[in-house]
Amino acid sequence: MIRICCKRTKLNSLMREDPTFPKPIRLSQNHIRWNLAEIDGWIAAKEATRGQ
Repeated sequence: MIRICCKRTKLNSLMREDPTFPKPIRLSQNHIRWNLAEIDGWIAAKEATRGQ
């Protein structure tokens, strides 16, 4: 299930520059995934601070 849609370069940028972005789970050298609950929490936190 896709929660955020962005290119790999944007994901790399988020992981590097946003300390609140969830850490990935590495399944193999070329495959990474994220915990869905952590992504949902990150999105909710971003929504809560929107417009401030």
